[in-house]
Amino acid sequence: MELVSLRVGGIWEWGMFIEVDSDYVRDSNGVIVSNNRRLNPVGGRSALVFRVILGGGLATLSTGASSGVPLTCVSELLFEKTARSLARRRLVAIGAFYVMYVMIRWWMMCSYHRLRRSIESRALGKKYLMSYHNRRENMMRMVYESDVTSIVNIRMNIDDFSTLCDILENRGGQKNSKNMLADEQVAMFLHILAHNAKNTILVNRFHRSGETISRYFKLVLNVVCRLHKEFYKSLVPVPDNETDERWKWFKGCLGALDGTYVKVKVPVADRKPYRTRKGEICTNVLGVCTRDLLFTYVLAGWEGSAADSSVLRDAITRPNGLKIAQGTYYLCDVGYTNGEGFLTRYRGQRYHLNDWSRLPTNAKELFNMRHSSARNVIERCFGLIKARWAILRDNSYHPIESMPRIIIACCLIHNFIRQTMSEDLLDSEVLTNHTQPGNDHDNVISTVEPSQEWTDRRDVLANEMFNNWNARHMANSNVARGTERSKHTWTNDEDEKLIHALMELHASGKYAGADNGFKPGYLNGVQQLLDISLPNSGLKAEPQIKSRMKTWKTHFSVVYDMVGRFGWDEERKCVVAEDSVWDEYVKSHKGAASFRGKQFPFYDKLCIIFGKDRATGSKAIDLGEEDDVIPET
Repeated sequence: MELVSLRVGGIWEWGMFIEVDSDYVRDSNGVIVSNNRRLNPVGGRSALVFRVILGGGLATLSTGASSGVPLTCVSELLFEKTARSLARRRLVAIGAFYVMYVMIRWWMMCSYHRLRRSIESRALGKKYLMSYHNRRENMMRMVYESDVTSIVNIRMNIDDFSTLCDILENRGGQKNSKNMLADEQVAMFLHILAHNAKNTILVNRFHRSGETISRYFKLVLNVVCRLHKEFYKSLVPVPDNETDERWKWFKGCLGALDGTYVKVKVPVADRKPYRTRKGEICTNVLGVCTRDLLFTYVLAGWEGSAADSSVLRDAITRPNGLKIAQGTYYLCDVGYTNGEGFLTRYRGQRYHLNDWSRLPTNAKELFNMRHSSARNVIERCFGLIKARWAILRDNSYHPIESMPRIIIACCLIHNFIRQTMSEDLLDSEVLTNHTQPGNDHDNVISTVEPSQEWTDRRDVLANEMFNNWNARHMANSNVARGTERSKHTWTNDEDEKLIHALMELHASGKYAGADNGFKPGYLNGVQQLLDISLPNSGLKAEPQIKSRMKTWKTHFSVVYDMVGRFGWDEERKCVVAEDSVWDEYVKSHKGAASFRGKQFPFYDKLCIIFGKDRATGSKAIDLGEEDDVIPET
């Protein structure tokens, strides 16, 4: 048989398909065996499919034609159909087996994990119970063992601690959590305030994670601050029939106010405004207290370089800030203005007379002595809270954003302790060792400005004191006054040379990067430059250059605040303002009156030196808004 272009199409156990790429097939005699064209075409042509049958060692070529097909070919075709059916069944069986295998494997894995979780949960349950009992034993040792250990660890005895927990739970919304009871949360908070401990130490002390300690500290802090109206002391002025020798002369007085510094943690780039005159990074805190050492108002968060008068001005202008009714006042130091609502001592007179071991010689000295004796309550208050809470006297580990609320919370808890503990050992200790140098809002004082009326009132009060005292003590000695140190008068040429030296020093970068734009010791560098530019001036780093720098910074602060509110004439280098707004402005801003229209030629250059050191009070907080809380993240 003659075949043309045979190709193998598939192989079976018993034979193979042969695809003939021809229209017909002839035998050896040339007779056409088959020309079946009913099969699918291959390559656009008809094709014949034959099967080679292997039997008895001979190969028989059979066609798939329907007519004239040998019996052997029919049998083979039936067998082929059966084989295809078996192949399909085999594929179905394999697929079903694979699906069943996957399902069994999935069920076994689920069962394994379910069993594992069950075992782990039982183990964790036993471990949690053990940890719970261990933590409660730790609480018993730290708080509930005795009043002595409780005061050492959380600064209050057991009964007062229980009372505080009840107040925070019933009025502040403090709640037990799944993993920590409310008393442990409060104890942890008080322990951090009392000892200023790091999280790494508290983890071992309370057997809690650092994240848990931080989260519950913020939670309790928010609750305490939310109850500030509960803890602040109500204002009661000194009555007319007061018998206390320290206060009977100050009728209508509400207490005393002053500022103090608290060290804070500030990013390096933001430290300049927080640097104090002593070079420490601090925040300026305004505290107001009563004569029984209880805080009535606290404003915390101002930069350390801010003047006390600026902080006070911010306090009384806040919507819910410090309110002083007409006819009442506070005792304050000379850093504030002697005006309506604020009674200061006399400048240029002895103040802490007990330190000099002598008697007063005139009315002003006697007034200062009694003013000091009464105003000392605010200094004692600051001494008490810093002795009680280490977080206020040491370098804090908390960010500057949290410190204002922490400071206020310390004052609030101080009030609670003072009102509930029958005996405060710290009070006598601070009284002995502490020394420090020198809401109806329609009828309240809302400005801080000098007042001749209050100056006269102070004079009358001082004379009354002295006449009363002089009647009992016949003292007529006078004390010689020291002569004032001669002052250097700076010329325009010297000012120009000084500002040129400062700019040159600032550009060199040698002393840049600290308070006033310079590091300590920069005055000597300025003196060296002035010795070259002004060889015969005789200007020294101290006192002439230092005094001039202080004057410039004071003037710059006044002008800087004015430029932000009014216009600036670039050509004349002076502040310009309308009469209507200017008159109102100078009433509440001491020292601003002389700078309207006054030339300040070095303002632009001083902005480069002092501009970044300006205190703005942007982070100051007094809890006037009840929604001021720390996010619990």
